[in-house]
Amino acid sequence: MTRPLTRQQRLVDLAEYVLEAGAVPMRELAQQFEISRMTVYRDVAELERAGVVYLRQGEAVAGASSFTETTNAFRSTLNRDAKIAACRAVCRLLRPGSTVMLDDSSTALLLVPMLADLAPMTVITHSQAAANAVAAHPQLRLFVTGGRYRASFESFLGEATLSALRQVSADVCIMSVTAISQGIAYHPMEENVAVKRTMMRQADRSILIVDGSKFGHRATHRVADLSEFDHVVISGQVPPGEAAVLNEPNVMVIQG
Repeated sequence: MTRPLTRQQRLVDLAEYVLEAGAVPMRELAQQFEISRMTVYRDVAELERAGVVYLRQGEAVAGASSFTETTNAFRSTLNRDAKIAACRAVCRLLRPGSTVMLDDSSTALLLVPMLADLAPMTVITHSQAAANAVAAHPQLRLFVTGGRYRASFESFLGEATLSALRQVSADVCIMSVTAISQGIAYHPMEENVAVKRTMMRQADRSILIVDGSKFGHRATHRVADLSEFDHVVISGQVPPGEAAVLNEPNVMVIQG
């Protein structure tokens, strides 16, 4: 049985759900996130105060202006200390002069300033947010894939992005996922999964970086089995029901 989302995680997912649809009836949101009518109204009220989602005639409506920074801010508040600890552990696996692929996760974004300490280093990314962060460190070389820009993720996705990734290679790719259950990593968006899997194919090594709160949840699309990653870097507590798979010999776990 999967654990319920924390409220902060649910707010992020709810905001992105509304962004994708444009407008969603409150009844549908309550059903989608398996919460009460009272709870969904409280959630939308909080997102409305943040300027993310607005309540209009029984529907949650995406804000007219982009709220990319707001949703990214929500993500970055989730277990920040644990994510930073995991990033530090990842840095111990990297060597100066390497070429690194980063996905568009908030965890990978926290890694960028630490990569600057390992320069010279080349960073390949489809994330506009990560690209902006890398550009602030001139000692890092930057390659941005381009493609179709998706404001909700502040990143490039689609076939053009995949094509660009297939033309390059890296020493290591580093990514996070939305959920992990019984040794399988998941993400809710099919386009993001395609990028992550292409990155894994184009890199000599793959590192999954997650905090313990991701365990015990599922999302729509499978990214990979944990055993497909060369290292799984974890910070924070993993639920007892999920910990057994981490002890399997084909899963290389590093505690952040």
